[in-house]
Amino acid sequence: MRTELSIAGKNQVLRELFALSQLGSGGFVYMDVTPAEMTLSVVDAAHVMFGENTIKNDKDGISWSVEQEGNEGEILLSCNDIIEALAKSDAAAMAYISIADQIVITCGRLKREYPATYNDSKRAALPAFVMDAKIEMPSKTYKDAVKSIGDLEIIEFEVTKDSFKINGKDGNADRKKGSYEIIKADLDSFAIKPECWIADADGKIPECKAKFPADYVNAVVKIMPADREMFIRVKSDYPYAIGWENVIIYTAPRIENE
Repeated sequence: MRTELSIAGKNQVLRELFALSQLGSGGFVYMDVTPAEMTLSVVDAAHVMFGENTIKNDKDGISWSVEQEGNEGEILLSCNDIIEALAKSDAAAMAYISIADQIVITCGRLKREYPATYNDSKRAALPAFVMDAKIEMPSKTYKDAVKSIGDLEIIEFEVTKDSFKINGKDGNADRKKGSYEIIKADLDSFAIKPECWIADADGKIPECKAKFPADYVNAVVKIMPADREMFIRVKSDYPYAIGWENVIIYTAPRIENE
């Protein structure tokens, strides 16, 4: 292993840190660690979802020490065992994780040891797109909206200058449909900010629409904390970006068969 490190933080904070790995295939997360900064990133097996979380040492309740840095300092680590162990202990307690040839997790009286599964694969870079609009809102508002529609197979984000609507339908048969609309006037902390919307000849801003598999939208909602300010950046028929604090995740759109 190229990098040996010890991480300390409240159990709940560490759970949120490693939750990003649940988006990837087999719970793997890429870790790029320096004494000052740690970046965790994931990509799912189908390369539909990309996620990244960058944190500073000794900030937001997490600190670490790098005992040995190799030439690259980047590893691909399976985090399923870490998440499982943290879930078995007190969320408010301090937890300590040592990652070397083995992963050792201690939290209160609990101690778990696992073999470290990793390799030196290089992580994929996050995509970069010029989006049409950025929507900001409390994460609980978004989570509640998706949960009301997320049992359908296809999710569509529809954005106008005054509202953000989440539409859902049940596959190509359209047997089941639903929608949840969030209006600017409903929330003080709700905002729609044009980024690259192009007005038509009458000065009207067109609607922005993009469809995504509900499974991928639900996967992000599952790991998103309910007490944060979050954002979504969208462009018609492009991947969407969603994030909160230091986390950003991209999901590719659903391609409809003509």
